[in-house]
Amino acid sequence: MLFLAFYLAFLLLAVALVAGELLLFGSGIYSSILGAPYVPVNKEIARKMFSFLPSGRRGLFIDLGSGDGRVLRGAIAAGFKHAVGYELSWWPYLISKLLNRWHKVGDRADVVRRSLFDADISGADVVYAYLLPKMTDKILPKLSSELLRGAKIITCLFRLKDYESGFSLVGQWPIGNKTVYIYEKI
Repeated sequence: MLFLAFYLAFLLLAVALVAGELLLFGSGIYSSILGAPYVPVNKEIARKMFSFLPSGRRGLFIDLGSGDGRVLRGAIAAGFKHAVGYELSWWPYLISKLLNRWHKVGDRADVVRRSLFDADISGADVVYAYLLPKMTDKILPKLSSELLRGAKIITCLFRLKDYESGFSLVGQWPIGNKTVYIYEKI
């Protein structure tokens, strides 16, 4: 009887591990097919990039493709009143929800499981987008048409095509082996 209990416990653990791996693997494939694989930003960047923002509005911060939510939590720590992340993949979305609760920012940092193309960015003071250039090019018309004048965009590693976007480069700063770019809607 004891052997049977251990066997069932082991079997349940194995099933849970396999299900977790399938969720993680499936989520990665799903997001990669849609053009934005989950690649978490370096924690140092998530902390430091906010110090480069010029003083100004710190109301609503939006993260397009928010992953595990570390940038959302960084925005709250940097003084933003509210932060909203849009994440389509299940695994990073669930992790973000759990970590936001763990860090006790769940009332000020929301994660929405929705495509970044369906995100409501109209009232954003700052939008963060750590996306591949192809995806950034696709989202640029939405940013140009929906953001208010003076809103900021932060990108990491890849620049916007600012010569055609309606945004001007405020500055660029190296952090480790990556560069953070900040733009302003003109």
